[in-house]
Amino acid sequence: MKILPVSHNIQNFLFGKTVFCYDDYVSKQRRRYIREHLENDLNIKDIDNTQGRLSEYELNKLIKSLILAKPKFDKEQTEEVNEEILLSADITNFKSLYDKNNCYRAALNNLKLEDIEILKQAGIKRIVDLRGHCFDTGEVKDIEYISFNINDLFYEKPFMFSEQEYIQKQIEHENKYGRNITKEQIQTFKKVHEKERKKFNNRFVNFILATQKGNALMGCEFGTHNTDYATCLIHFFNPKAGIMWSRCNKYFGITMRAIYENLSPEDKQKLGWDEEYDKNFLKNLENNRYWID
Repeated sequence: MKILPVSHNIQNFLFGKTVFCYDDYVSKQRRRYIREHLENDLNIKDIDNTQGRLSEYELNKLIKSLILAKPKFDKEQTEEVNEEILLSADITNFKSLYDKNNCYRAALNNLKLEDIEILKQAGIKRIVDLRGHCFDTGEVKDIEYISFNINDLFYEKPFMFSEQEYIQKQIEHENKYGRNITKEQIQTFKKVHEKERKKFNNRFVNFILATQKGNALMGCEFGTHNTDYATCLIHFFNPKAGIMWSRCNKYFGITMRAIYENLSPEDKQKLGWDEEYDKNFLKNLENNRYWID
C-alpha cells in the first residue's frame, strides 16, 4: 500500500468545484465580523499595516498589553465586599466592574427589601437603580439608594436640548396647531427647560458620584443592555473611573454630547473635572468612535 505524504501547506480541501474549510466567502465575512467586534470591544486603535509581521516577542507583548494588563490604581481602597454573601441575595447577571472601589453590576428585577439587607451585610454601601423609582427612598434604610432611570436618555426630554433648541421645538409644536406664541409663553418655556435641566443634572451627578464613592451595586431590570449604557457614561463622565466598561451604539455619542453641554461648571466641579478634562471631552468621544453630531 502506498501512503501519500500529507502537505501542511494545503489551506483548502476541494471536492469537485466546491471549496470546503475556511477560505470560502461566508467564512471570510464571519472572520472579518469577529475581528471588527473584538477591536470595538477592546478599543484597539488602527495599526499601521506597513509595519510588516511582528516578531514573536513583539506579538506576545502586544497581546499582553491589550488583554492581560490590569489597570493600576492609587491604593485608596474602600471597605472590602463579601461576594459570597452578596450572591445569596436574589440577583442575577452579577459581575464585578474590576475597579478599585468595589463596584458591581447585576440584574435588579427581583430585588426586594429583604435582599437589600443582605447587600448591606455583604458590604454594599449604595445601590444605583437604573430602572427608575422602584423603591420609596424612605423604605430603604441605612444604605444610599440612587434612582437614575436610564430610559430617560432615549426620549426627547427638555434636558436633552439647549435652551434655544427647546424653545424652538415648543414654538414649532404650537405653530402646527395655529397657536400664537406670546412673550409670557417664551418665559415659561425657559423656566421649564431650566427646571428640568437642573433636576436631571442633579440625578446624573449623584449617579456618577455613587461609583466614585465605591462599594456600589448598579443595575437595570436584567443587568444587560441599559447597564452597558450606564458603564459607558461612568467611563466618560467620571475622570476617576477605572471600571470595565461596555461599548455602546455609536449614536450614543450624540446623547453624551447633549448631557455634556447641559452640565453646569458647578456640576463638572462636583465630578472632579479639571480644565483639561473638560477641553478634551468631545475629542475623547470621537477618538473612541462615537458620533457627536
